[in-house]
Amino acid sequence: MKERDEDYLRANIKIVEDQFKKGKINNVTAYLLKAFQDDYSIQETEMSKLEKEKEELKKIEIESKEKEESLREEKRQAFEQWKNEQIEIRLGKLDRGVHDQLKEEFVLGVKENDLF
Repeated sequence: MKERDEDYLRANIKIVEDQFKKGKINNVTAYLLKAFQDDYSIQETEMSKLEKEKEELKKIEIESKEKEESLREEKRQAFEQWKNEQIEIRLGKLDRGVHDQLKEEFVLGVKENDLF
């Protein structure tokens, strides 16, 4: 321990504390001595890097899914708008008598349907 600086000791003590709080160790003294010998702070740093990379990948995946869903919704809305425009165009071309007859048949069909 005389060969190590304060940052080294604090880093390893912190790792041991965290592991103890998580319930992963029982013998704190033995684990702490091993941490000082093997320098767990280096291992923790590598693990932290991997965890950060994993979190970043997850974040990118979520953003990608959100972007995909947003694009899908935009396409759905564009289709609905196009469909409504096409209906209006077709209805506008119908003779008024045919239009009224179709409307009457539709309303009658709705009234006779138990679901409506």
